Amino acid sequence: MDSNITVSSSNITSIHTVAQVISWVTFAIGSPVLCLVAYTLYHLVKTDHVTPVYIINLLITNIFSFIGRPNTAGEKNLISAEIRSLVFYYSVITNIVFMVCIAQERYLLVTRPVCLGSRHAVRSSALVSLLLWVGPLAVLSLAIYGYFLWLSVCLLLPFPYFLFLCLDAVRALSCSTTLPSQEKRRILGTLTFILGNYIVIFLPFILNMLLKSLSVSVEGFPLETVASMLLLLSPLLDPLLFFCVHKSRRDILQAFPCCKGLVHHQEEPGSVPTISETVASV
Repeated sequence: MDSNITVSSSNITSIHTVAQVISWVTFAIGSPVLCLVAYTLYHLVKTDHVTPVYIINLLITNIFSFIGRPNTAGEKNLISAEIRSLVFYYSVITNIVFMVCIAQERYLLVTRPVCLGSRHAVRSSALVSLLLWVGPLAVLSLAIYGYFLWLSVCLLLPFPYFLFLCLDAVRALSCSTTLPSQEKRRILGTLTFILGNYIVIFLPFILNMLLKSLSVSVEGFPLETVASMLLLLSPLLDPLLFFCVHKSRRDILQAFPCCKGLVHHQEEPGSVPTISETVASV
């Protein structure tokens, strides 16, 4: 992906500078946050919590995003630039795919919560994840052979699905009597966060690719540059999805020895978690 756009010579340098600063800032912040979330996930899995398989895979896509993000200063080695471009496209595709899986999992939490809490479901999710890492290679081949129109169409398909999940979740949650109101807000908030993440971070990039494949230029607005800069923010937002999905702050605090003293402030004496609350913490 070429993250540069043809503008007047007076501001092309400033655009490159801003893009380079955003790239380094997001890397400097996103890397330690990603390590922090990875450590928390390791602690939760080690203490026999149900493994959030799709969240783990989503965070792995951020590593590919760091590796393949475009060099805003330009690449002299064309082979290296092409490899980075393919890795970057692959991170975008897999990130969207696992966001679809997380959104669907939250939606099924309303309709079939018991199934999501079983160990068999976790093993099935692990097997599905392996297939989902291989499947995007077929979509990536569209970029390799230059079929960017079909690639952009494929990446636009999750948009109506996200809308459907959000709208139908509102209907299903309004009729649900088993989930507490706090958990309803958490599920709806997670679905809304995923939809907003897709619209803000990925949709401008997809629309820019679609317009370029149709030979349509947007005069007066640097859509390509803005879309490329927004994609750099993805590793900062994906870790937030983990905290949206995971319910228990107490479990997260217990992962850090320095925070164990705050655990008792998070607990309410005499409270007993329900079955739906236990499953919702997956």
